This record gives sequence, structure tokens and C-alpha cells, in this order.
Amino acid sequence: MTYQYIKPTEKQIATMQNFRDKFESLHKEIEESAQQMPLPRGYELCLTKLEEASFWLNKAITEND
Repeated sequence: MTYQYIKPTEKQIATMQNFRDKFESLHKEIEESAQQMPLPRGYELCLTKLEEASFWLNKAITEND
């Protein structure tokens, strides 16, 4: 395991941006549905886990490409 910064390649940056856009779209969709009905604590946990998933995906892209 490395704790050093891994500079992504141009291909990795493009892949990461593609997924970032998808995560952002899903995040917005979840927030929009939350405005239509009250959601329990699970709503905030869902958004936290979505953010966490995006971080782990970026790590996987830079380490395993």
C-alpha cells in the first residue's frame, strides 16, 4: 500500500471525470427526490456512501491501470 500521491495519467483523468459526472448526476437525482418527500437518516448515509464510493473508485483507477 502506498500513501504517496499518485499522479493520474490523461486517460485516468478522463475515466475519473466520466465517473465523477455520473456520481454527480445520481447525487442530484437523490437530492431532488428528497425535496418531494421527507427521508430518514438513510438519505444522508446514502450520500456519504456515494461520496465514499467515488473516492475509492478514483483510488482503484490510479492504482490498477
